[in-house]
Order: sequence, then C-alpha cells, then structure tokens
Amino acid sequence: NIAFRRSFGPAEVREWADLRKVVPLPLSLDLDSVSWSFSPSGDFSVSSAYQALCRLPVLPWLSPLWKAPLPLKIKIFVWQLLRDRLPSGTEVLKRHGPGNGLCPLCHVPETGTHILFSCIAAQALWCFVREALGPEWEATDLAGFLQVRATQVGR
Repeated sequence: NIAFRRSFGPAEVREWADLRKVVPLPLSLDLDSVSWSFSPSGDFSVSSAYQALCRLPVLPWLSPLWKAPLPLKIKIFVWQLLRDRLPSGTEVLKRHGPGNGLCPLCHVPETGTHILFSCIAAQALWCFVREALGPEWEATDLAGFLQVRATQVGR
C-alpha cells in the first residue's frame, strides 16, 4: 500500500497498474534501512564519497595533513599542489587566461611543482634551506618531500 502526495486521475491509475505489472514491487514486512556501500561501516562520510568519486590512490602519509594544526588555507594549498591545481601558468592557460603558460625564468611549462621545486629561483632557495637545516631537507617534488617528512621518527 503506497501512499502518494496527491490522488491519481483515471489515466494515472491505469498507468500505475500497468507499471506494477511490468515492474513488480518487492513486498516485505522487514523495515527498510539506509546503507552507504562505499564505507565498511555503512555510514556516509565525505571522505568515502570523495574517494568513490575521484578514484585516486589513497596516500596514507597524506591523511595527517588534514589533522595537522595548520591554517586551512595552508592545507588547501598543499592539496592543490599535490593535485597540480595551483593557478600556475599552465593552469591559467587551460582556462584561456593571460600568458603563454611558460615560466618567465626557465621558459618551460610552469606547473606548481616547477614553481616550488624545479625553477632556478626555487632551487636557489632550497640550497639555502639545505644549508640551514641539513641535507635531509632535499626536495624535488612535494609528494616525496611530505612522504619523507611524515615518515621521519618524531614527526
């Protein structure tokens, strides 16, 4: 016995009867329940929905980023950099923005990784970081850098 918000007219009653003949409704006395199949517990979570939609490999060392005592804008910046979605020259060019998508210093495609690690200006800054903090602060890309930092003892 299904209750609708409004009553059907004669044509709709016939269509409903025809539909029930073609697609019989399962009849059960058990109570219905809601379950989210993308998480083991059956409960909905934003992270399980995100993983189901994106189908990106899960990086176990990256999950502490979202729990770290950092400002949200820093966390979002790191997430955008890892996904290569910073407003770099190549990303701006994809959206038909100004410029040619090349680094003005190196004349190679300007990506987030290039800006922070590969560019000659970035490499000079990383030399200062290594000199001040030690050789274990070598960095060529953010994913490798974060993985080394996150897996170090005491971090």
